[in-house]
Amino acid sequence: MSVQDLQHFVLGDSEGVWRQFTIRFREGCAYRVSCKIILPGAAPQACAYCRAAPNVPRMSVTQSKMKILEVGWEGSIGIGHMGPVTNAIFQLARSFAELGHDVTLATGPATEERVLLPGEVTVVECASATSLWKDRVALRTNRLSRGLKRNSQYGYMTELASKLDLGSFDVIHTHMESHAALLQKVFRRRCAYTIHTPLWADKSLYRGVRGFVRYAIRRCEIAARIHEINVIQEAWLAVALGQFVRQEVQRGNIAVIPNGISLSEWPVIERGAARAELGLGNEEFLIVFAASIRPVKGLDVLLRAVEYLANKGVEVKLIVLGHFSKELEQQVRGLPVDLRGFVSNRSRTFRAYLSAADVVVVPSRFDNQPTVVLEAMAMGVPVIASRVGGIPDMVSEDVGMLFESENHVELAESLEHLRREPSRREALARQCRQRIEDKFTWNASARAYIAAFERTLAENGTSEAPS
Repeated sequence: MSVQDLQHFVLGDSEGVWRQFTIRFREGCAYRVSCKIILPGAAPQACAYCRAAPNVPRMSVTQSKMKILEVGWEGSIGIGHMGPVTNAIFQLARSFAELGHDVTLATGPATEERVLLPGEVTVVECASATSLWKDRVALRTNRLSRGLKRNSQYGYMTELASKLDLGSFDVIHTHMESHAALLQKVFRRRCAYTIHTPLWADKSLYRGVRGFVRYAIRRCEIAARIHEINVIQEAWLAVALGQFVRQEVQRGNIAVIPNGISLSEWPVIERGAARAELGLGNEEFLIVFAASIRPVKGLDVLLRAVEYLANKGVEVKLIVLGHFSKELEQQVRGLPVDLRGFVSNRSRTFRAYLSAADVVVVPSRFDNQPTVVLEAMAMGVPVIASRVGGIPDMVSEDVGMLFESENHVELAESLEHLRREPSRREALARQCRQRIEDKFTWNASARAYIAAFERTLAENGTSEAPS
């Protein structure tokens, strides 16, 4: 990359001399660089891009405006019925644009107008043909480009590369393992990759004989460099939603940046008003579970905890939000459990259920960064959750309690403690929304991403992926 324009400025202060300069690599992309010479009164020396001086101990690099490509795949981005990952892509694209960056969004064809996307975001639509099982086979049967070309997303990425000059972007940000692998190994482009579903980090998968086989396969895939861990390690920048990914992967340029939530979409509903709206009594100790009803979400652990409390004579009521089976209906007979079915988390009714709760329980056997934790805290409701995945990064002792995964007795004791100590519960509730405002807004997430992009640009540049 040739330097087209170089400007130098010299400033003085009480501690030494700053040399600032701007490097323009191409039109619309300028880096402002500052070198500080610590020796008081020393004459400015050659900058780091010319001849680095030994008495220049640090150099900071920031970019006034970046050209960012957000790579999505589903056509629902910006429409309104988005899933957790597509919502994250939408929120980041919007936030980057609000921060003044040049944002292009790649996505599948929309079925209706993208009314939620700001006009500053350029949208490029490509045909999307997602086949997750085919992706998995293609990624894991051949680490070379000919194997990756069997991936169902290869056509999508090829079309994207034909419509855009991928080399013109400062940052290409992906959210799918196959997209990151294709960019690295086929299109020879470095990218930032956000890790949304690292299921391989779920240690419960490696129990017993089947677990031993799974772990052996994982080790072989890592050795052959065809596992998601390899994609993370080889990424220009990998973004984890929790510290546990960094601990598991150990090597690579990994930043930990949690997803956020838009507080404007989560106005607080007063507890009494919410209960009246839902026909719930004011004196009940109300527990809410809101998740897909699958073994990994741990509803069975919560049901055992509720049964344990019922046998002790502790009065609680559990409301379950999610699609349920007749088998589950039979299982909860005789327990203080109310199965209310699926309720969209974009509805006022969902917000009312959270607001009516004394506590929201997230008993997952594994989870990356469950959105319901942020949603509950945004409504001012304490959370009791299992100590797995990214949850400990979210639930601090001033907003909730943690318990060991699958330990229904510890969970029951935590519930009983909050029921017995309303002052403790109220103290936790007061801190919940403030924690969201301080650490988990989309604006905060976007600024952390930009800082990570700037740092990586300064250290590694934006060149093609190494061979």
